[in-house]
Amino acid sequence: GAIVEDTADRVSLRCWVRCARTPITAEKTLSLTHNSPVLTIHESVTNEGTERYPVVWGQHIALGAPFLSGDCVIDLPGGKLINHPTDSHPNNRLKAGFEGPWPFTQGKKGERLDLSKVPPPSIKAYDQSYIAEMPEGWYAVTNQKLKVGFAFAWTKEVFKYLWYWQSLGGGTGYPWYGRTYNVGLEPFTSMGNGGLQGAVDNKTALWIEPGQKATAEMKAIAYAGATGVKSVKPDGSVVTK
Repeated sequence: GAIVEDTADRVSLRCWVRCARTPITAEKTLSLTHNSPVLTIHESVTNEGTERYPVVWGQHIALGAPFLSGDCVIDLPGGKLINHPTDSHPNNRLKAGFEGPWPFTQGKKGERLDLSKVPPPSIKAYDQSYIAEMPEGWYAVTNQKLKVGFAFAWTKEVFKYLWYWQSLGGGTGYPWYGRTYNVGLEPFTSMGNGGLQGAVDNKTALWIEPGQKATAEMKAIAYAGATGVKSVKPDGSVVTK
């Protein structure tokens, strides 16, 4: 890594890695501006090979306690909610493969569930869902009791899917052993956690041409004094309810 800017008004850190077994080089630049609650992230993935190459590229963003609690709500601009296609854990509470408009889904007994409302850790559930066809690339998580929140905005043309990992106290066995209470809201190029081959098979992998670079910009935002969010603008400004 290298510090590319360090002034009273702005700091930027650039990180990069060249993969050992694939022809991919990835770069990330994180920037903070004075008196701004927005962390700006520029990323790129370059194919240094002479043949097109597939990637699954995403952001592993997880939120936990004490911010996360049963007082939290999730706001999205909309989209199609898709539960993981198979049962993957004894503590799955969602009906495998169910599809419907955000935020409603079905439980394993056919009950209607609202995934915009975060359950408390006492629910002991462990699930994976995906949101596709989002009209805009953003989400916000607000703790309505504390009236503070975290928002994230991204280039939706690159990250077409939002993974929703629900590790709600039910992740038993290795490696969690019941210790984790968090949600992961993770913009990804691809859908499904079957690895790169799985994304190639379901035709959601991002293919990068020889010598080409794929780029994306993201913004992570802190906000306060709200019980919900109407929208997050591309510049990182949050419109609260």
